[in-house]
Amino acid sequence: MINLDPLLKTLPEYIHAALNPFTQSRPASSTIITKEDASKTTSFDLELQERLQELLVRLFPSFSAWGEESFIQNCKLEDQDINQGIHWVIDPIDGTTNFIHNIPAFCTTLSLISEGEVIAGVTYDPNRKELFHAIKSQGAFFNHEKIPHKQGPVELKESIASVDFKRLGTNLRSHIAQQQPYYSQRNFGSSGIEWSWLSINRVDIYLHGSQSLWDYAGGLLAIRELGGVASDLNGNPIDKLSLEKTSILASQSASLHQEWLKIIRTANIK
Repeated sequence: MINLDPLLKTLPEYIHAALNPFTQSRPASSTIITKEDASKTTSFDLELQERLQELLVRLFPSFSAWGEESFIQNCKLEDQDINQGIHWVIDPIDGTTNFIHNIPAFCTTLSLISEGEVIAGVTYDPNRKELFHAIKSQGAFFNHEKIPHKQGPVELKESIASVDFKRLGTNLRSHIAQQQPYYSQRNFGSSGIEWSWLSINRVDIYLHGSQSLWDYAGGLLAIRELGGVASDLNGNPIDKLSLEKTSILASQSASLHQEWLKIIRTANIK
């Protein structure tokens, strides 16, 4: 059984200590880098990733620690590497575009994968000083308090949907925008924040067209620990972790998840 207490006690202070010098002079103190997929990272992402790897190896010396940039830069990594051994997967700044533009919606995510299964996840939002974590078979937690399971179904017309329209297919994007099958829609530009807010019912449903392992692993565990449902946009369960990107449809409400699958299928046959 994994004991996250040393990490949970250390991580917030550790991240704030790393952020403080940078936030005083942003963006001049950090170089912005455009990656091959046209997404952006910064020299600070790389610096924080290295510091987090050092912290995790010190606290958990028997586990390896891989950062998002390691996956992108080291093309030799394959799915079998994820599915063997025990590894921390790090996204040092999830929501880099927000971070670059001083939008206070970014976080740090850490996911622990053992033999291809997520067994722990930690997300820290330094702007709101909110700490989320989940441990397999032990539940999901918000600022160290266990999150209760959501009671009762969520009505589609009353739901708050977090939808990343940018990465949805054209038909689905147009259909949702025209039909608006929700009470209201939001998008925050940080997968870690969106998964975390889903876990504490700030949003009721989450749609995303393309996420990497480090984007969804910890959040997926939390929603499952809360009795929720997650699949790709075709309704296929996300059972096998992979370095290939996947679409996401997640909710704590199984009935709401099914209603959204119907909406997606209707859009896809147009």
